[in-house]
Amino acid sequence: RAAIRRTVPARWVTRARHHHRIRVHIPARTRSVRVVRCYARVVKRQRLVTVVIRRHGHRVRVRRRRAVRVVLLPHADRRTIKVVGHGHGVTVSGWLGTADGVALGGQTVSVLTAPDDGSHAFAPAVSAVTAADGSWSAHLPAGPGRLIEASYAGASTAEPSISGLAKLVVPARVQLLGVAPQRIAWGGTVRLTGRLAGGYLPPGGALVRLRIGLGTRFTTYGVHEHVTGSGRFSTSYRFGAGQPSAHRRFWFQIASLPMGDYPYAPADSRRIDVTVGGYLHPAHGRSRRR
Repeated sequence: RAAIRRTVPARWVTRARHHHRIRVHIPARTRSVRVVRCYARVVKRQRLVTVVIRRHGHRVRVRRRRAVRVVLLPHADRRTIKVVGHGHGVTVSGWLGTADGVALGGQTVSVLTAPDDGSHAFAPAVSAVTAADGSWSAHLPAGPGRLIEASYAGASTAEPSISGLAKLVVPARVQLLGVAPQRIAWGGTVRLTGRLAGGYLPPGGALVRLRIGLGTRFTTYGVHEHVTGSGRFSTSYRFGAGQPSAHRRFWFQIASLPMGDYPYAPADSRRIDVTVGGYLHPAHGRSRRR
C-alpha cells in the first residue's frame, strides 16, 4: 500500500445556483490517494539447455547451464512462522467461514497467545470483527516469542472453531552494559556487566556466553547459567601474561543461548573494546605504559 499524488483533469459540471442550473468549470487539481502496488517478482534460476557446438570439426549437442529470468506469479503469503524484532508488534490475519466456503461476516474472533516456553498457557490477547468476505486482522503488541491461535465462539447457525497454531519468533535483547576498565595491563582483570531485557526468565535461569575476540578471531566462554530476577548479571575475565611493550585491542560480546523454556531466540549484544598493554604495578595494582 502506498500514497500517491494523482492529477484530476479539468471538467465542466452542471450545478444548481439560485434555482437555476448553470455550467461550472472545475479546474485541474491534484489529490492524494492510497493505492495497492503489485509488481511482478523476477528471479534468476539455473536451467539445463541443449546447445550445438563445434568440437574437432564436428557438430555435437551438449548440455549447458544457463541463468534464465523467471516471473513468479502473485500468491498469498500464508506463513505460520514469522520473525519480528524485539520490541515490535505484529499484525495477524485470517478468514472465517463455513466448511463449504461461505464467509461469515460481522462475527467476533478472539486471538489467543501463549509465550513460547513450553507452558502452552494461552490467554486472550485481542479480538477482531470479520468483514463481509470473512477476512479479519488484528494487531498484537510487542512481547516475547509466542504461539498464536484464533478462536471463534460460534453462533446460532455456526459451530465453534479454533484455528491452527502460528509461531512468532522474537530475538532476545542482550545488553552488554559495561566493561571496566577499558585500558588494562597484561595479567589484569576486567569486570563485565550485562542484562537480558524483556523478562520471561525461566526459574532455572537463562544461559548466556561470553565472546572474547581479537580482530576477526574470537573465543567463546560460558559465563552464567542462572540469569534470573531482573536479568542483570556480571562476570570477570583475567588476561594472561604478555610483553609489556605489546598492546592489543580485544573486544567483548555477550550472547544468549537457545533454551526450550526461554521464549526468545538467541541474539548478540554490542561489542566493547578493551586495550591491553603495559605492565601491572606490584604495589598499587595499576598498569603503566612503556
